[in-house]
Amino acid sequence: MIFPGLGRRLVRYWSESMTVDMDRRRVLGVLASVPIVPGAVASLLAACSGKKKAGDQNASGSTEVKPFGDVEPEQIPWKDMYRGYDMMDRINFASLKNEGLLIDLGTSDFFKYTLGQWRTGWGRSFVRDGVGYTHIVGVTTRLFFPWDKSEDLVIRFRAKPFAGTFFSLYLNEQAIQRVDLKSAQWETYSVSVPAKNVKAGENYMKFRWDRTENVAGEDLAAAMDYIHIVPATASDVGGVLPTHSTVVGKARAGKDEAPALLLASGMTLTYWLRVPEGQPMLGMNLGILPPAGGVAAPDMSVTAVAFTDGVPASELISHSCQGAEAGTFSPRAADLSGMAGKVVRLDVSVDASAATDARVALVQPGIYVMPPATVDARPAKAARNVVVVMIDTLRADHTAPYSKTRVQTPVFDKVARDGALFERFSAVEDWTKPSCATMLTGLYPDTHKAQKEESKLSSSIPMISEMLKKQGIATGAFIANGYVSGKFGFERGWDEYTNYIRESKATSAQHVFGDAAAWIEANKDRRFYAYVHTIDPHVPYSPPDEFLQMYDKEPYSGPIVPRQTHLQLEDIKKDKIVLSDRDKERIVALYDGEISYHDKWFGGFLQKLSDLGLIEDTMIIVVSDHGEEFWDHGGVGHGHQIHQELIHVPFVVMWKGTIPPEQRIGDNHDHSCLVPTIFDALQISTPSHLEGRSILPRAMGRHEDGPHAGFSTHQGDREAAWSGRHKLIKLGPVNTFLYDVVDDPGCKKDLDKDLPITLTYMQAMLGQFLGAPSKSDWRSSTLGEKSALEIEDEKVEMDEELEQQLKALGYVQ
Repeated sequence: MIFPGLGRRLVRYWSESMTVDMDRRRVLGVLASVPIVPGAVASLLAACSGKKKAGDQNASGSTEVKPFGDVEPEQIPWKDMYRGYDMMDRINFASLKNEGLLIDLGTSDFFKYTLGQWRTGWGRSFVRDGVGYTHIVGVTTRLFFPWDKSEDLVIRFRAKPFAGTFFSLYLNEQAIQRVDLKSAQWETYSVSVPAKNVKAGENYMKFRWDRTENVAGEDLAAAMDYIHIVPATASDVGGVLPTHSTVVGKARAGKDEAPALLLASGMTLTYWLRVPEGQPMLGMNLGILPPAGGVAAPDMSVTAVAFTDGVPASELISHSCQGAEAGTFSPRAADLSGMAGKVVRLDVSVDASAATDARVALVQPGIYVMPPATVDARPAKAARNVVVVMIDTLRADHTAPYSKTRVQTPVFDKVARDGALFERFSAVEDWTKPSCATMLTGLYPDTHKAQKEESKLSSSIPMISEMLKKQGIATGAFIANGYVSGKFGFERGWDEYTNYIRESKATSAQHVFGDAAAWIEANKDRRFYAYVHTIDPHVPYSPPDEFLQMYDKEPYSGPIVPRQTHLQLEDIKKDKIVLSDRDKERIVALYDGEISYHDKWFGGFLQKLSDLGLIEDTMIIVVSDHGEEFWDHGGVGHGHQIHQELIHVPFVVMWKGTIPPEQRIGDNHDHSCLVPTIFDALQISTPSHLEGRSILPRAMGRHEDGPHAGFSTHQGDREAAWSGRHKLIKLGPVNTFLYDVVDDPGCKKDLDKDLPITLTYMQAMLGQFLGAPSKSDWRSSTLGEKSALEIEDEKVEMDEELEQQLKALGYVQ
């Protein structure tokens, strides 16, 4: 937990646990009555956070392991390996147990329990009088936590009322107890919960408050400091409760000093993570930090145990640190190859042979992987140009590189072979405007807010066209979708801009690629960035007959009319047209024909780049904004849900002579990566406000720290995370669906009751992402500052001309 405003508990940790000498009263004087501003204390904690600095990794992507204490490099099993999961910097993904589970409000720790405060009734966080806390807003507050078994519990709350005078506590939708708030000051309240109301797995806690009062824009009921959940059989836990801040510090061995996790006897850190690929190894240097005052340390033991869904526990490390050897360190490692790619719960526990204030230090704790044999950290030279080919409405499983499909796309197939194909790539939304806004700004939809039909991209958000133009790079946009137009704020920063719908021009791939190629030829002596947004295979589905015949050679006399499919799909949704199986075959054939038609003209465009001698100096990105549903979940079209048929889209990066060809990359990514990748390839300093991270190092063969995920939303009304083989969908904070998209790519079987460890991992990751002030740092416990951009909702008037143009695309009825 590295988050501004740790208050009373952080002060105690600084004074008692760390190597920082600081006066308690002075710290309280600084922190008192200060609202939490993300990142404000990050620099103060950076020395202890374990967050990687420049130089932590060498050019091959491996970790530079420095000797610590008496440990020599050749004694370290993970020497020359790459740190694929940093347990120091991912402390925010760990649950801390001491007798029970502590949920520390007002810190990044509670994001994983509250879905990042998304629709769960938690408001702003503050520090006053040394106490870090979070406001409770509205009459309903929600929280989710894992528990090992059904047993009697005691739940302690430290709270202070505002307008609320009592709350009723529910667990798993069962009423437990009414709690009256005794005073206007901070008090600790305890509630006993019978075993019959406790689940082995995820538990859902709900508070219902009697009333709220609007203060500074928040409907306040109360404030909460922490929630401590313990078995009823546990001894009373007094004094200052341990938090993540109390276990992140430094260890000393002789003259050496290093960041470390510091665990006292009785503590357990539980990580929820996906084990990275690449011969993974759990590694850490273990040693006792002696207690103050020269008191002898007893022997202390460290165990690391891994749990996976449906599999017995595996003991990975069992090590006894000898008290007589306090201050010395021993490397311990465990092979995790059998768990590669799997979601695990990793418990790291410490016990002592006698009562003691000594702690065990875990130095360099993490999961290490083997780097590729040959890796360049960065291309030897910058890309001269970048071309983005954005194919509207292309679902991944209707292309051969992604699926066994009948659809013929020889040009796209070759581009995929000649570059890096990202197998698990997510659209950030299920329709064009918000997805394209992310691809053109580097911000997630919930940040840029261009999510509704009438939404306009705020003029306060820099577009990539504006940023590159300032660098002297020629910018051209060729866009065949009416939503990505000047009317909606997308015309800024382009030297050449054409919106074919708005200008009533032919929208077929032949014309769009032709115009883009002509502009590139005219600018071939300059550095350029071209955004080519084609609209085949969007409705209306109307491929030339030769391409339709590729997928439907039989005579057809049904109701489906190619040039009317944009209207007919809406009538189908309203049951005004009832389709036979033959009619459905016709619709899919029309869609597939459009894909193959597009591929032909894509080939001609690439040939033109080659003829101009530009192909090796140009990074080419091929991507789609969303897919299309054909009754996969009972519907058609797009813009209505976030299952794979609409969210899994192609993403290929080709840069001949630079990016190694024939790569299939299984890490998860989403549209937020486009803008930072382009800046990275052009070797232009990446703007700090961007929320994604460049995939260029990964395409060059270098591993990137996990966890890896792609995130999707539908207008902020529902949220999804895709990581590895699993996908989590939240339809509101309570309705949860978990799928294995490898065994069940159609997402038909909900596994949220069957995979409790995976469910907790996925919810924790989604919560950390949604709650992080800076989405670029959502993985890290050292959360970055919220963007300085002041973004307001902007709207447009939908005039008759615009409505008619969008109606031609099936958007407006």
